[in-house]
Amino acid sequence: MSKHSEPYEDVKVRFYGCKYGYIKFDLTVGSQAVTVRMTDCWDPVPDLFRWMEAILTNVMECSFFIDEEQTDKGFVAKRMGQERVLLIVNDREDKIFIESVVHRKQMV
Repeated sequence: MSKHSEPYEDVKVRFYGCKYGYIKFDLTVGSQAVTVRMTDCWDPVPDLFRWMEAILTNVMECSFFIDEEQTDKGFVAKRMGQERVLLIVNDREDKIFIESVVHRKQMV
C-alpha cells in the first residue's frame, strides 16, 4: 500500500491537572500516546500556536520543544502533500514517542 492511500491516524488531546502553574495533556495518535507537562515558568503556548499556524499554512517542516523542567518534548511536523503531515513527538535524545501520518487539520 502506498503512503498516499494509507488512512490517517486519529489525533486526540486531553488536558487535565491544571494547578500550581502546571497543566498536563495526553496526546494520542492511533495507538501511540505521550503525556506532556507544560509549565507557566517557560510558557510553551505561544510556540505551540506558531507551530499549529505553520502546519495550517503548509510550511514544509516546523518544530518546537516544550520544556517540562526536567525533560523536554519535541514536536515536529513534516508536510507530505497537501493534507498529510508526518507528526513526530520525541525528546532531546531522539527517543520517539509518536511517529505517524495525520491530516493537517487534525493538528489545529
